[in-house]
Amino acid sequence: MQRYAFGAKFPPALPRMFIAGLTKPGEVVLDPMAGSGTTVLEACLLGRHGIGLDIDPLALRIAAAKVCPPDAGRVREALDALCAAVSCTQDDREEKFKANFDEETWNFINY
Repeated sequence: MQRYAFGAKFPPALPRMFIAGLTKPGEVVLDPMAGSGTTVLEACLLGRHGIGLDIDPLALRIAAAKVCPPDAGRVREALDALCAAVSCTQDDREEKFKANFDEETWNFINY
């Protein structure tokens, strides 16, 4: 697992201990400053419904990547598109690459 720097990140054992001790399976755990999503992930692993909020768009992307499994169909489509693009020219590849991102994703990339 690749690690990344994130301010105020704490070890998973800390939220796990509080979630296990203070909630029951099926209950909701809210983290209003989710950061990298550690609490939300631990809540899900313990059978709770984890909800995380944050004002930082990078934090939301990191947390979503940590908690939400990728859609296998979309991964396969992306792989097929990548394989098809390899036979294109450099200019064609760049245009096809740019066409795969919506405005929200470009805003995130440029962030």
